[in-house]
Amino acid sequence: MIISMPRNELAELFSFKAYLDQNGKVDIRMESVNPEELIRTMENNLPHYEGTFKLASLVRYLKTAGDEMLNKSTIYTH
Repeated sequence: MIISMPRNELAELFSFKAYLDQNGKVDIRMESVNPEELIRTMENNLPHYEGTFKLASLVRYLKTAGDEMLNKSTIYTH
């Protein structure tokens, strides 16, 4: 989780990546921060930031969309 970041550093909140291994198998990976942990961290470290709850909602939305992509991708990878 984000505790302190140098200026101009980007914190990864969500990622969805597809890989192809040397055997031709597709490996799809999704990672995201926990929205509740994000809220706590933002409130403790950046209390003046006004977009904390919208940011957490965005992460929840991306996780939902990512879950759907993972589920639907199985028709192409199996």
